[in-house]
Amino acid sequence: MPEQAEAVTLPRGYDQLPPDLQAEIARRFTYHPPKPGAAEAFQEIRGAALILAIIICVNTPQGRERANALTRLEETVMHANAAIARE
Repeated sequence: MPEQAEAVTLPRGYDQLPPDLQAEIARRFTYHPPKPGAAEAFQEIRGAALILAIIICVNTPQGRERANALTRLEETVMHANAAIARE
């Protein structure tokens, strides 16, 4: 496990997981400090999502579908940011 996770008491059975799964879990659930340029990339993605969110709200009626569209857009931003942070 990475340094950030060393203070965590790992549950029984962890050592029996395949090494590639251990690495995947560590990649997904440990802190990844921002790399140079990451803040600018986060800001660019959020700016583009903001514009799209406004376009969606201006052009669609209030309702479940709009709410779902905005939720999926928010999820998209989170996944894009995670991709940047984890690279």
